[in-house]
Amino acid sequence: MYQIYKMLCRLLEDVYKEDKLLNTYKKFYIEKGNNLKSRNGCYNTRTNHIIINNLYRDNSAIMATIIHELAHHVDYCQRHTSDHSQKFYDVFFPLLRKGLDLGYYSKENLINYKSDASDSNKIKKHLENYVPSVKPESKTIRIRVYNCFNQKDKLKELKYRFDSLSSTWTKVLSIDDLDAEVKTLTSMSVDYKVMSSDTVEFKGNVKITIRGETYDYKEELKKDGFRYDNKTKSWTKSIPDWSDYPSVVAKYRRLDVKAK
Repeated sequence: MYQIYKMLCRLLEDVYKEDKLLNTYKKFYIEKGNNLKSRNGCYNTRTNHIIINNLYRDNSAIMATIIHELAHHVDYCQRHTSDHSQKFYDVFFPLLRKGLDLGYYSKENLINYKSDASDSNKIKKHLENYVPSVKPESKTIRIRVYNCFNQKDKLKELKYRFDSLSSTWTKVLSIDDLDAEVKTLTSMSVDYKVMSSDTVEFKGNVKITIRGETYDYKEELKKDGFRYDNKTKSWTKSIPDWSDYPSVVAKYRRLDVKAK
């Protein structure tokens, strides 16, 4: 979450560097929501919270949703209201273009991704002829660490932060320090991934919980790797990322399927 917040603050600084409300624009929060067919995200004007749903989607589509909700926040700071009028899109589109300039997501992915948001077609049409500026080569990299519950205290000592959106521990460091960092992580026997510091990745360990009238499904659930929890009266399973989640929902559509 902290990574996304810092990236959005940089976005705001680039677009609104001369705006007297810049510090006000930075007063927002991001949190992970649920999986909802009807809504990919929302913005709460009372609490300044940006809530992001459906993290199984393409990373570029998720970032477009986050910036859409950020635009609602900026729009509300400016007008004390926010809707989907032209004034909103006058805020949203410059932020969206700047995100492309900074390399936060791919124009091709946004244009080619299936239309799953109310303004998907507007985004595609707006970006069709837009050419992102050339981003200077970054001298920093990001490391994400997975499946490392037993090492979380050591990771805190190494200044990693927990990212609840991807359920991983993350750290940005100089490319010059990469070799030493890799040796340390290898000695800790944890899974890790090295990527560009501007790369956004939302996929991480996902815990699926299934409740309801599960008796007739119990053998199938066991076969699929679910375990029954007597305390919560539910079947649970962890999967590596969100990519398999839609198939689980489809298979057990008659039951109450949740994920976080």
